Amino acid sequence: MVTRRYLRSGESEYLINGVTCRSRDITELFSARSWSKAYAIIEQGRVEALISAKPEELRLFIEEAQETRLTVQSSTDGRAQMERTRENLLPRPGILREVERQLASLRRTGRGEPSSIASLMAEIKDLDVALSAASRAHDLAENCSTSAVTRSI
Repeated sequence: MVTRRYLRSGESEYLINGVTCRSRDITELFSARSWSKAYAIIEQGRVEALISAKPEELRLFIEEAQETRLTVQSSTDGRAQMERTRENLLPRPGILREVERQLASLRRTGRGEPSSIASLMAEIKDLDVALSAASRAHDLAENCSTSAVTRSI
């Protein structure tokens, strides 16, 4: 027995013989039956077993009969999904142009930065040399005045 329960949240719950299942399971169940213009071949002697089967056993018979159809359906679904994935992987011209525009802007911005860093580093080096020279000159002047005082004593 196939059952569909409507929940207050707006969702639906599907059951086959009281067991919760997906809506896809219901669709596959009905697509495997003759209602969808598909036919099943039942072995001689299994008709009686099918007629006298309990609901759980009947479900097993149906699953066995629909196995081939489900394999074909799964294959078709897989191919469709692969095609959608391929389409998603194709480059989109609009997105590509936007990214290229942003990249060009970043490159222009980035070009000025290294030169300003290089000029700042050169200025630091010049100031360091000037500071070293001034410090050295101060040390020499101090040494000269100290040695002049020492000579006079």
